[in-house]
Amino acid sequence: MDDPPIFLERVYYNRGAFGRAGQPFHVPEGELFFMGDNSGSSKDSRYFGSVSERHVVGRTFLIMWPLKRIRYFR
Repeated sequence: MDDPPIFLERVYYNRGAFGRAGQPFHVPEGELFFMGDNSGSSKDSRYFGSVSERHVVGRTFLIMWPLKRIRYFR
């Protein structure tokens, strides 16, 4: 994607090993950090760490947030 990255300055509920409150987490080049939509119950990158882009199967078909960037991909 050509869009600039989105950085969130929020605190999320976390019991996982990665991204603890007050502890920075660096996502290496070529990897992704996934977060579920329910931070209190999601088992996401806060539990299993970042994921190599090579292991991601699928494609983006819709960006819904932020609303200024909403768009559909064909």
